[in-house]
Amino acid sequence: SVCFNTYSDIYEEVRSTAALIVKLCRKNGYRMKDISVSVSDVNAYGTVINDVFPAYGIPFFIDSRRKIAHSSHVRSLIFIIGSQARFDENDVIAFAKTGFSEVSYDDCCIFENYIVQFGIRRKMLFKEFVLNDETAPYDLEKLNCIRKKILAPLEKYADSVKNVSTVGEYAKALYTYLEEIGFNDGIKSTVEQMREVGDFENANIYAQIFNKIISVIQSLYVFF
Repeated sequence: SVCFNTYSDIYEEVRSTAALIVKLCRKNGYRMKDISVSVSDVNAYGTVINDVFPAYGIPFFIDSRRKIAHSSHVRSLIFIIGSQARFDENDVIAFAKTGFSEVSYDDCCIFENYIVQFGIRRKMLFKEFVLNDETAPYDLEKLNCIRKKILAPLEKYADSVKNVSTVGEYAKALYTYLEEIGFNDGIKSTVEQMREVGDFENANIYAQIFNKIISVIQSLYVFF
């Protein structure tokens, strides 16, 4: 079948595509290797795909020689901002897998399996998990600790921007939020670690990404 959809930007389009791929594999029996994605501009879409697909656990290959930085901090920021503080289960799982929440990949998989098995959706994510499987019970105490670690920065973001009414106020709130969760220090630490081991090329790329993010936020604050 063929369907047509419209999206507000490339990030929304790629995130929707990633969610569809995951759904096809989980519920319709497709295999990842059976699915291909064609785009009109590899350079435009490649960066976004590199950010989004890993967070959804989708293996992929892009026929492009362009070198792209893979930063858990940048991917986490994309999902936080892109969600507009209305987090669904796919957003939360994708965010968890960026590594920014300091939850191990294995724990993220346990969290994801529970959500899928019991059909946890949106607001249910923010309530204590109490359902369990009698044949293969989950450790609910551990699971709820994982849930809280993953959701803490997301809840803080929602609280930080809930009362803003202008772009300038949003920019100020976003910058303060990034400072408080250690986003800025995290990227700076990553850059320093790369320089210490001689990976100056990627260190410079990460530094440029950080500078660009801060520059955009400052411009929003000054001009709006």
